[in-house]
Amino acid sequence: MTYEGERSLLTCPDTNVRAGEIFEGNREKIISLLNRTRHVHVTSFFDDRTPHVVYSIIKEARACNPYLKCSFDPGFRWVTTQKDFVIELARLVDVVFLNSHEFSALFGEDEQEASISLRKTLESGPKHQRVFQKSKTFTRVYRRFNDKIMSSTCYHSALRDCEVIDDTGAGDVFAGAIIGAELANLPLITASVPLAVDLAKAKLKVLGQEFESFGKIVQSQI
Repeated sequence: MTYEGERSLLTCPDTNVRAGEIFEGNREKIISLLNRTRHVHVTSFFDDRTPHVVYSIIKEARACNPYLKCSFDPGFRWVTTQKDFVIELARLVDVVFLNSHEFSALFGEDEQEASISLRKTLESGPKHQRVFQKSKTFTRVYRRFNDKIMSSTCYHSALRDCEVIDDTGAGDVFAGAIIGAELANLPLITASVPLAVDLAKAKLKVLGQEFESFGKIVQSQI
């Protein structure tokens, strides 16, 4: 919800502080479920225990299910407060979603520094790992190809400030669109990214969960 210009996330009581305890107590059930899962998306938790529980579960699940794909959106708070852990988890997953501020905070402000840090992450990650850098006017996708780090860029127009009604959930919509498009085997730069950008823009233009336009956008592009 947005109150007096500040965003707040409404959750069930104790969700953030007890998530690690809940996950650990249901570890076998979660692993069993992930053994039958094609893709799992990981977001941030702000207590000290949950991140490490999530990491160990994802690591075990990937060992049990080699077909499981994982994506990760750490968010700005995790990137700035648990940088080393974010790098460690980023090296375990197939897809990392970052906006430009998070990208700079994680890999470095200096272009050369960022290039070296990004290379280390991609070289130690899964073979087909991709790192998404999102901004208002472009989406850049980094990946490893043989011994080189390649990037592809999709440019798009930015919304005017007056068009943005609610930015809560826009990043989740973008990630969900990329994941869904990948499962549908759509081309990344020519189809998946434009679809994700258009859906994220549609979310920015509405308040809360008014998603009526989403279906039309998907139908027009697929």
